[in-house]
Amino acid sequence: PAFRVADGDVAVDIAAQDISTAELIPVAAPPGGPRDADSVLGRVGPQEPEPPPTKPEALAAAAQEPELKEARPAAFSITVPLVQGKCAGIAVDLSEGSYLRVCKVDAKGPVPEYNAKVSVEERVCVGDFICGVNNVAGSARRMTAALQATGDVTLAFRRPYNFKIENLDRGLKAVGLDLSYHPRSASLVVKEVLSEGAIPEWNTKASAATKVKEDDHIVAVNGHSGSPQELHKLIKDSTVLTLEISRPRSD
Repeated sequence: PAFRVADGDVAVDIAAQDISTAELIPVAAPPGGPRDADSVLGRVGPQEPEPPPTKPEALAAAAQEPELKEARPAAFSITVPLVQGKCAGIAVDLSEGSYLRVCKVDAKGPVPEYNAKVSVEERVCVGDFICGVNNVAGSARRMTAALQATGDVTLAFRRPYNFKIENLDRGLKAVGLDLSYHPRSASLVVKEVLSEGAIPEWNTKASAATKVKEDDHIVAVNGHSGSPQELHKLIKDSTVLTLEISRPRSD
């Protein structure tokens, strides 16, 4: 009943591949077809037009990250009421990883309504990571399934830690990453850092805070954000890379 992928009704299968060698692979629907996907993503039947929000200034602000990031706690939880067939008011990046990344905050729904009632520092923002749904944690797939619950649901969030790898000259070397993504998400997720390639070489010289690791999200490539297919193509076609990477903040 709760969450959707950014652009609508899609299957919940993941395309995973080594970006250094593989071409894009079409993603098939899971067993049971679109009905099963709809039940996970909360997209049941035609979607009614969205009315204007009752508090436009507060709800619009909820979709943006606060400027004073240092004022926000690294971890926080909210409890929101979820209703069968209704979206919670945020879109998330699905992956084979451990987290769900918020890629959009809508104008209506339980989460935007929560945002309108709390201070800027307490709001759910684009880029935040869902790390737990009730008692489920550690698996984006299991958390997505847990979001089918109705009634009051507790969501555990972590703010993002963002860093950038600039002007990485990989030449003819492989990138050295195994990635997973959902075709309607807005990031590529690091499934594994391989033993050879430009990123493994970067990791030997990088600080602990900027080493690329499993479950990191690549959110932009060479200054461009977009679909995971677009990000994949940019990485594959570029010999010099600037990668913007996000992961949940530690305490």
